Amino acid sequence: MAALATTGSARALGMGDQIGKIAPGFEADLVLLDLNHFNWLPMNDPVNQLIHTEDATAVHTVIVGGDVVVRDGQCFNRRGQTEK
Repeated sequence: MAALATTGSARALGMGDQIGKIAPGFEADLVLLDLNHFNWLPMNDPVNQLIHTEDATAVHTVIVGGDVVVRDGQCFNRRGQTEK
């Protein structure tokens, strides 16, 4: 299922050489979750929990185009400066 959402979508858009996988030279937007957050405990079915219980409170880090824009709930701009 993950391949359909990533590499499959990239190919369908004609962008399979630019997006769709985590690799050097590819554009990547990633959301890293704190799996110790109560939304994820106990972890029984990760896909189901992502769809039905994740409400952004477990978001730890967000990376857009290779730049960290959120870390530990703190927002940063593209130059790495803290946003208020």
